[in-house]
Amino acid sequence: MKDMIVELLSSNLAWKDIIFGAISAAVAILAGFFGGLPQNLLILMIVMTSDYITGLIVAAVFHTSPKTKNGRAESRAGLKGLFRKCAILLVVCLSKLLDILVGTTVVMDAVILWFSLNEILSILENIALMGVEYPPIINDALELLQKKATSIKLPNAVTGASNQEEATGEDDAAVVADDGVDITQVEALEELTDDGQRENQ
Repeated sequence: MKDMIVELLSSNLAWKDIIFGAISAAVAILAGFFGGLPQNLLILMIVMTSDYITGLIVAAVFHTSPKTKNGRAESRAGLKGLFRKCAILLVVCLSKLLDILVGTTVVMDAVILWFSLNEILSILENIALMGVEYPPIINDALELLQKKATSIKLPNAVTGASNQEEATGEDDAAVVADDGVDITQVEALEELTDDGQRENQ
């Protein structure tokens, strides 16, 4: 195993330089663009890097990557992955510009939350391809995170909608928390989780 890892690192020295160079350049550019790295953006960059690294491990060590025909590491697939990550960061930058133009902060927050969720799901998929199991509570947390990501909306002051119009368009039984998560949906999810635990017992 040790010899295989040494061979992997030595044979992919150029790729290591490209990856670390790309990360350094991305951090410098984003820090300059945003005047520092917001915490949610830093989290996104961490999960993006983790997804890329775990994907390389799946392909180069376990040879079970679904992104290549033989499951092994390929330079073309790795390059595509880097371009996808760059495209994600470009969308984040565009969302920041939209926030400035519209006069809000929710667009970038929603975009970062959405991409972070997708990256975490991809990481868990890579971990599963390694044969590693993770506890079900992670799936429960991701379901709540997905509900929060899809519930973020522009403020009424921006969209021009009145509180009365918003109230008539929503179910009276649905209560929305301050962080944008539908409490009734959370309670329903908790009930389903409790039912599943009782069935397992």
